[in-house]
Amino acid sequence: MQGDTVKIVDFGISTKVFKSNGDRIEPYKTGFQGTVYYASVNTLNGWNGFQRDDLESLGYTFMQMIAPEKVPWRDQTDVKTVLEMKTSFLDGEADPVFRGA
Repeated sequence: MQGDTVKIVDFGISTKVFKSNGDRIEPYKTGFQGTVYYASVNTLNGWNGFQRDDLESLGYTFMQMIAPEKVPWRDQTDVKTVLEMKTSFLDGEADPVFRGA
């Protein structure tokens, strides 16, 4: 909480990872749901999210906290554009502030 501001987490697009018998649920296409800024590459490609995607999104959250002006897709809203930018970023074309340089 900051001052009089309360922040709430919405689990509205959360999904199950395991079936009731304990078997893992296989990835499936759902279409994009969420916020492009924080969405994983898999989610931007229309796949349902799993734990890996949660970690990727957490990384984008940390990037926003550390140096928001350096996040390449900060002003983008188009899914395809952000997908291309994140793919390039993950392929090594990151700003030095995010590479530890």
